Amino acid sequence: MTKPGETIPTVPPFWFEFALRSSRETVIFTDTERRIIYANPAVYQSHGYRPEELLGFTSREIFGDIPGNPPDLGEIVQRAAVGGVWKGEIFNRRKDGSIFPVRLVLSTIYGTNGDVLGYAGISTDISRERDRQEQLENYLRQLQEANSFKTEFISTLSHEIRTPLTSIRAFSNILLKMGDKANEETRRDFIGQIHAAAQRLTGMLNRMLDLSKLESGRMGFSNETVNLTGLAWEAIGDMEGLALETGVKLILDNPPLEIPVLGDPDRLREVFHNLLSNAIKYSPSGEEVTVELSRRENGQSWSEVAISDRGPGIPEGEEESIFNRFQQSSTATGKDGVGLGLTISRRIVEHYGGQLDVRPRPGGGSRFTVRLPIPR
Repeated sequence: MTKPGETIPTVPPFWFEFALRSSRETVIFTDTERRIIYANPAVYQSHGYRPEELLGFTSREIFGDIPGNPPDLGEIVQRAAVGGVWKGEIFNRRKDGSIFPVRLVLSTIYGTNGDVLGYAGISTDISRERDRQEQLENYLRQLQEANSFKTEFISTLSHEIRTPLTSIRAFSNILLKMGDKANEETRRDFIGQIHAAAQRLTGMLNRMLDLSKLESGRMGFSNETVNLTGLAWEAIGDMEGLALETGVKLILDNPPLEIPVLGDPDRLREVFHNLLSNAIKYSPSGEEVTVELSRRENGQSWSEVAISDRGPGIPEGEEESIFNRFQQSSTATGKDGVGLGLTISRRIVEHYGGQLDVRPRPGGGSRFTVRLPIPR
């Protein structure tokens, strides 16, 4: 604090120059025509320009028309800064054309008589700050999605397990009450019903757990060469019992001897099982479910597996929604399932760089197609 009669010390002009040169923030001075008359070293370091490429040029010539900024940003900022200071976040551009976000403070410079001499712009690169903000937002979004999935998971699980549990409880209850009075045929029938309900319940829980692992990234995948043709034969053999039970015929249509792909045989077999069980379940008795394997060349070698049925088909507009978790086609009324098989299958196929989609089958029904890259 100065005492009466004492003069206030003045800061030597070269101290200001030292502060400007040492600053990490970029500092640019322009005249009233917005021509750049000064830029501190931070400007050249961060923007990649040389002094002769900036000095004398207007700020519009250097920084005008940047994507993400209003087309009249310069006029807006300049008008707002007259009589005060403008603060805001905008995008800036380096010499190489790359765009990055900055926090800008633009001040008007006045002369001793109050005339406007020019403008001083101080900007701070906030790319890292934006990145951290985006990471935080992504993390919060993932937490919300996980919480939503957990709620949906529990709600769906509690609803769907009620049916098989009711069957198990009902048939076991009747057996207990009947005791020795139940004949062998009745016992076998009821035990068969209990066994089928337990299998449905086990399959349901396994799919729920698989999806949970996929969602959390804990699903294990091996990466080995798999013969897709051999895998198709195995899957058809596994599904033969279900096909006989429902009166549906499974046909593997003239497949190549070998189609090598990289993948996990257990996971890819699960994809076959999901698609075949759906095709069998929705096909009327006496119809055929056809499996076709082929190779395609489209800039890269692809394997293609098409599984076609004669079921009710997928209504127009539902071709993508049926791959969402807990979603089923509107034609699936009365069929068992929680809408997870297709979700899991697509996640597995996409893990190996492939695609899974559905199209109508000519003459009625659906055609699900799996495409997987063939290693060179």
